[in-house]
Amino acid sequence: GLIGFPETAFFLPIAFALLGKEAKTLKDAKEILESSKALSENKNAGTLKTEEMGGLLNLGIATLLSVEVLASLDEKKEENNYIGFIPDNILRSLGLQLVDGRISGVAVIIGPAPDPKQAVKIIRAAQKNNLVSLLAGNTKNMDMTPQLIEEGVEISLDTYIVPLGKDIISAIFAVNFAIRAALSYGGIKKGHWQECLNYCRNRLPVFCVVLDHVDEIICSAGVGALSLGIPIVTNDKDCPEVGKTPVTPYEAVVVEKDIEKIISKGIELKGIQVKITNIDLDRKSTRLN
Repeated sequence: GLIGFPETAFFLPIAFALLGKEAKTLKDAKEILESSKALSENKNAGTLKTEEMGGLLNLGIATLLSVEVLASLDEKKEENNYIGFIPDNILRSLGLQLVDGRISGVAVIIGPAPDPKQAVKIIRAAQKNNLVSLLAGNTKNMDMTPQLIEEGVEISLDTYIVPLGKDIISAIFAVNFAIRAALSYGGIKKGHWQECLNYCRNRLPVFCVVLDHVDEIICSAGVGALSLGIPIVTNDKDCPEVGKTPVTPYEAVVVEKDIEKIISKGIELKGIQVKITNIDLDRKSTRLN
C-alpha cells in the first residue's frame, strides 16, 4: 500500500528531513518505525542520533517520527472546520509572510480553553501580535475550534487561525509544517538532520501552548517539540516546569495560570520580535475548507 500526505513534495516531511527517507510505501513506514525504535533506545538511526540533553531528545524525535507515520496511515478524513495536513501551497503563503515580517511567529495551541470566551481572548492576543495559530486537539479529542465557532470568530487563513484536527495526532501537522519551512527557506537538504534542527531552533519563531492538561502522550510529544527548540507554556498547574536548556533560548516549559498572559509568555519564551499592526479581526474571508 501507498502512504503519504496530499499536496506536498516532501513525502513524510519529518522522515524526509531527519532520516533522508522518501517514504512512499508501507515498507518505508516500517523502516521509519524501526529507526524510531532505535532512537528510543538511544541507538543510531542511520546518521541520526543526538547527544544533547543526555540523549533525552532522541526519545522526542522518535515520537515525532512515529506519530507522523501514524498520521500518514490514518484514513479518516478531517471533519468540517479542520484542515489536517497543511499542504505546500499554504506553507508557501505563510512562509513568505514569515520571511517578510507580516507574520511575527506561530503559536501551536493544543487543547481547549477553560471556556469559549477565554478561547477568544487567547486567539485575539495571538492575532494582535500577528501570530498564526495552529489549533490541535488533546488526548481527549478536544480543541479550541468549536469554542471559537460558538463565539462567532472567523476561522480562516486570512485571520491567521488554522485548525488542524481534534486529536493529539494532528499536532504533528504543526511540526512537519515547521520542518518543511526549514527545508524550503533554509536550503536544508534531506537527511541533514542537525542543520535542520539548528534552523528550526534558531530561525523559526514558534512556541507551543498546552491548555487543559499535560499527560504522558503530550509530554512525550513535548520533548519532540523541544528538539526543534519549541518552548511550551501551559495553564496546567501540575505540570513540572523546565528551565533553560541548550536548545531553547530561555525556559523550556513554563506554567502560566493567567489565560490572558499565556500568549505573551510564549512570545517571551521564544524571544519573538513582534511588529503589531491593526488587522481587521472580523473581516469575512475564504474558509480553509
